[in-house]
Amino acid sequence: MYNMGGSVLDQIMGGGMAGGQPQVQGPFPGEASHETNPIHMVNNDGQKVGEAMGGEYMINKEQGGAIMEGMDSIEDILEEGREPSQEEWRAFYESVNSVFAQPQFRGEEEMMS
Repeated sequence: MYNMGGSVLDQIMGGGMAGGQPQVQGPFPGEASHETNPIHMVNNDGQKVGEAMGGEYMINKEQGGAIMEGMDSIEDILEEGREPSQEEWRAFYESVNSVFAQPQFRGEEEMMS
């Protein structure tokens, strides 16, 4: 297992591209297989710090946190033994959409070819 160093992943996932437009962060091209299509993440020293595969998306800590907040809200409601309201489901949808509506996740057609 590789140590996922924060500074390298911050650079990879932070979208700090010239012109302010983040790079497309998925889905990565090719087959969804670590055996036949590993996509290596390498730091400036040439050390492997992570691996992805085709079909995967990459999200950063803030994006993951936004999705988890929505999930936690729904989980709390279910643990209370009640059904989430339409408004509560909508809030969950918005938490997920706030991430996947970002520009770096919108170039799917280019990445799939």
